[in-house]
Amino acid sequence: MVRGIILALCASQAAATKMMFVNGSQVVGGADSQLLELDFEAKSTRVVLDSGLDATWSFVDGSVVCGDLWYGVASNFPVGMAIAIVDISNSTGKLVGIQSLDFKPHHIKCGKEFGQLITVGADNGNPTTFHLYSVGNLTSAVSPTSTIIGTFPKVGWAGYPSIFQFTEDSLYVHFSKHVGIFDTGFNTGEMFKMDLATGSISIHKQYSGAPGMPVFVTPSDGKSWGVFGKPTGGQEHAYDYYFCQVDASGAKVKVSQCKQDTERKWFNIEIPATCAGDDKYYFHSRGTQTHADTPIFAADMSSGDLSQVFDLQGDFIYPSEYYAGAMTCSTSSATRILV
Repeated sequence: MVRGIILALCASQAAATKMMFVNGSQVVGGADSQLLELDFEAKSTRVVLDSGLDATWSFVDGSVVCGDLWYGVASNFPVGMAIAIVDISNSTGKLVGIQSLDFKPHHIKCGKEFGQLITVGADNGNPTTFHLYSVGNLTSAVSPTSTIIGTFPKVGWAGYPSIFQFTEDSLYVHFSKHVGIFDTGFNTGEMFKMDLATGSISIHKQYSGAPGMPVFVTPSDGKSWGVFGKPTGGQEHAYDYYFCQVDASGAKVKVSQCKQDTERKWFNIEIPATCAGDDKYYFHSRGTQTHADTPIFAADMSSGDLSQVFDLQGDFIYPSEYYAGAMTCSTSSATRILV
């Protein structure tokens, strides 16, 4: 793919929505990853940062804009984990730094202080344990500090960072589990709600039955909607994907009204992005990629309706030199506030 010709083709319109997107490089020693601004209304792209995000780092987990700074989870597992920081206050961005961490972040949220993030991640222990962290000093000359706010019990991990969803004061997580005699893959889940200030777990519920592994569920104490992967038992695809209603109001989390995603638009999604004042969730997935383009969708999570809002031209499928990386709203992120 030629780096200078990522184009946005005509698609459904999403007024005034702009995203920060990582055009990731997979060639160590070659071109660096780029940070781009995608304008869904103008159907255009703009290079914010052309160099500095070395290809040794992978940018497929969480990212967020806090004020004039873009933060992105940088992974070189198991060698190292870090947070990259880019000043986006001007038309041309400036790399502030890439700060190493002693744990693997998955999703991030703006903290209350400048240079601070709230993040959920996994330590390097055996077994791996997930924690809620406060990370500070990210923009200073000294090493960043990390403090554990709360810890989850032993859980199953299917590799989807989209299971982590922040609200203003809480972290919602739907981890994967397996039930049944035969080991055919993750087929159910368990839900947690953790307080961002204290780390206390106020909700921990098991799923009822085997509706599939949770891939992405909108945060709620009651009824919401989500995406689930059901094991196929060794068919062409390991999992089929479904859009379902989720009810967490009872003793167990119940899943119903499932509609199969026959086009596999929800397969291998990155963390969906949200913008203040916009009720849509924006994402791209490997399930809809071709060697010619990668569509970006807006999801109405109350109905499951998807509309294509942008089209990235180019080959982002392995063994291409590039991959479609993390995406977040280009203005300071506002997390969901539950009513």
